[in-house]
This record gives sequence, structure tokens and C-alpha cells, in this order.
Amino acid sequence: MGYAINGIGYHLDMCYTKFNCPSCNVEYDIETFMKRIGKSTAGFIYINCKCKNRLGLTVNMMGDPVVWLKSEENKS
Repeated sequence: MGYAINGIGYHLDMCYTKFNCPSCNVEYDIETFMKRIGKSTAGFIYINCKCKNRLGLTVNMMGDPVVWLKSEENKS
């Protein structure tokens, strides 16, 4: 989740731009994928991790990355 910095005469909202693979914990930077997410009509994209897992990736309302394993989609 992001955080906010309040000062005299200004308000600055910050968000995290790094995320980790839920499987192998490899760190990625969201900025490298923002253009693809912006062009996506679904609002999310899939990327391949170095550990050969396929990851779903989007950003929430705060601008923070949300990542999940594609193999765990639709499991209840």
C-alpha cells in the first residue's frame, strides 16, 4: 500500500513501484510494464517470470502493483 506525506502547503502521495513473484520472490519494477498495462483493454497483463511461472499483473487504485499466479486463477 502507498503512503502520503503531508507538509505545510502540500500533500504528496507515494506508491510502491516494486513487486515480487509470489512463487520465487524475484523482484520486478512495475514501471517496465506500465505501458503494456495502460494499453490493455482488460486492465491487467500476464508476464512470464524467471522461474517459468506466468504472473497476472495490474495496479490498484492507489497505484500499487497487484500480482498473482495465473495457475491459481479461478480456484475456489
